[in-house]
Amino acid sequence: MNLRWHLAAALIMFAAPLQAETVPVKSGEHPTFSRLVLNLETPTDWQMGRTENGYVLQLARTDVVFDLARVFDLIPRRRIADITTPAAATLALQVAPGTYASAFEIKPGTIVLDVVSGTAPAGSRFEAPLSPNPQSVQDSSPIPARAPALPLRLPARAPISDAFLGYYWPAAEPPRTVEGSAEDHSEIASAAVTHDPRIAEAEAHLLAQLSRAASQGLVTIALPEDTANPGAQMAPTTAPHTETPLEAASNRPEDHIALRSETVFDRDTVGGPPAQQLNPDGLACLPAAAVDVGAWANDLPAALQIGNAQTGLLGEFDKPSPDSVLALTRLYLALGMGAEVAALLDGLGVEPADDDVLRAMAAVIDDRRVAASVRLTQMAACDSPVAFWAILANADLKPGDARNTDAALRGFSLLPLNLRLLLGPRLADRLISLGDEISARAVRDAITRAPGNHETTTGLIDAGIEIARGAHAAAATALGPIIAENGPDAPRALALYVDSLLASGAPIDLALVDAVAALAFEHREAPDGAALARAHVLAAGATENFVRAFDALGQMQRGASPEFIAAVATELIGQLATTPDDTIFAAEYFRSKPLILQQNDWPLQLQTAERLLELGFPDEARQVLGPKAVRFDAGRLLRARAAILQRDGAAALAEIGGLSGSEAARVRAEALRLSGDHDAARRAFLLLDAYDLAGAEAWSAGAWSDAAQLGTAPQKALIEALGLGLADTVDQASAPGSLAASRALLAESRNARAALDLALAENVDR
Repeated sequence: MNLRWHLAAALIMFAAPLQAETVPVKSGEHPTFSRLVLNLETPTDWQMGRTENGYVLQLARTDVVFDLARVFDLIPRRRIADITTPAAATLALQVAPGTYASAFEIKPGTIVLDVVSGTAPAGSRFEAPLSPNPQSVQDSSPIPARAPALPLRLPARAPISDAFLGYYWPAAEPPRTVEGSAEDHSEIASAAVTHDPRIAEAEAHLLAQLSRAASQGLVTIALPEDTANPGAQMAPTTAPHTETPLEAASNRPEDHIALRSETVFDRDTVGGPPAQQLNPDGLACLPAAAVDVGAWANDLPAALQIGNAQTGLLGEFDKPSPDSVLALTRLYLALGMGAEVAALLDGLGVEPADDDVLRAMAAVIDDRRVAASVRLTQMAACDSPVAFWAILANADLKPGDARNTDAALRGFSLLPLNLRLLLGPRLADRLISLGDEISARAVRDAITRAPGNHETTTGLIDAGIEIARGAHAAAATALGPIIAENGPDAPRALALYVDSLLASGAPIDLALVDAVAALAFEHREAPDGAALARAHVLAAGATENFVRAFDALGQMQRGASPEFIAAVATELIGQLATTPDDTIFAAEYFRSKPLILQQNDWPLQLQTAERLLELGFPDEARQVLGPKAVRFDAGRLLRARAAILQRDGAAALAEIGGLSGSEAARVRAEALRLSGDHDAARRAFLLLDAYDLAGAEAWSAGAWSDAAQLGTAPQKALIEALGLGLADTVDQASAPGSLAASRALLAESRNARAALDLALAENVDR
């Protein structure tokens, strides 16, 4: 293989100069490492080694230019401090202390560099400096003495059908005698293998498969236990001249590849079934094989696969074959044909093993709601690919609920390409709604690495992440080109754009409402029809056109679940409750009163009842609150306020019994006033520093001393004129019948009459 790499490098060196390939350096942030990805159109050899302050990656090709314009858009400079290109096809990384780098290829031409927090593993080849010879692309780390090769051990329980294995594990040769040394035979065999073109193909196949498995975390390269005494298995380099036949070639360790690989499925089935996993509720987790979609189809054309699977559906007497039905059901799922699964199972009346799981997976593929009682919805915390399907199936999953996101991401990576592209955006959306933006970015990066152009899909995921972060301007920037392109994803992008405007409080013009309405009608039967209908309803509500908004809500019966419609209704009524125009609020409340009274969202009920009380509709407020209001302090307080407006002091006092706080104290004082207990009301208002109200209650209660201080000006004048609240001081000189006493009485009468006239005039003005 090294010979082939050298030849490729030589061909590149002597080839005619071509236009340089520009390779954008993509990035992604993870909890324990920062990742860089290089996607080369033409694969090439490369090497990476240590520098004084980081690492340097060097490609064998020199016609590569790295684009670093957006490398720090998605990653902080916590692990990777800086990235430069000091020379052609060379990438230099300056890393932070306490980190190390590793690199690998997930497929030819796609190089991944990870800068990981921690200490580099012992013997890491990337910790050695690069070779001083810039023309060399060989591994710069010292080459250790080669240990004896060890056989690749595979489980013996399954038949080996790989077309290449015969070249790596040849049948045992007849015993060789002294006619020719072992070196001669070895050279002949090596030459035969080297010149066989099928060996090169087998090597490429093996490298590709192992690289993919390593990137998915499915393989671990380790030496078998019997390497403790390698010398015991080593054959002598020169066969002694003896009459004893040499050991057969197929049994010698050095005649095999020194590699042991094993998938998680093989690992879990070797030596018996794995230990059964339980979810947090004690329910047994489904095995990985129950959702192993990647194993349910092959590389043949879909039509041919379906035709072959349908031939065995019916057996003797036209009775369906359960095994054939199960195989075809799984094939439909692998091909992304969810509706066909339900039609097949219902049409033939067959319930294969895990029938509920298969139907739930079909619903996930078709983006239909899965009943909460289905087992699959309860597997989000399982440590297997089942977690992926469970997270998508459980629409009621909350941010704090138990889930195994790492297992879900592994399950996503195991899907065939068609399902990764179909379900990846939905997984990213679900993770964003659960507050896991980092994992959503991991899904986005995985989609980016898939063959083809997926800028629209990744743009939608980017917009969702920006909306979750509150960066609405960035979301609008990401959505604008998708909407303008008017492609298949434009409707979903438009719905996200409306969400961004609503969340930011930005104004929405009527033209946008009309555009969303047209798309909502056009896509009413499509999977994105419900999202567009919601956008239409809320966009109309944001423009205070609630007549149009509630009418559009009433037309959301097609393509949307009752739960989704109820959620949209809650959002719309929330918009109505906060509209500043009292006339619009009152008119639409009475127009849509039956729908509003059906709401069971307690915060929204409180908000609506508060608005109705402010407008003087106590009876309507009590209806909105409903009977459950007596279980909540806030509900009892609003009911008491409604009783005050209805001038029922006794009912108000009964509602707020035991409540504390300034709001409750004010309602209690008003209730005491309505009940006629003016002296208690006076004391209650004094405690609230409401001196004007306390003065009025003092006047009503006959507390003249308080009224003389807190009452109105006419009240104070009258109290002073009549001498109310003052101790009677009888002057001995002012005996009854005297002229002075008579004059004083007349003066008091005139003053009292003037005070009464002033008080009556003030009362008339009121």
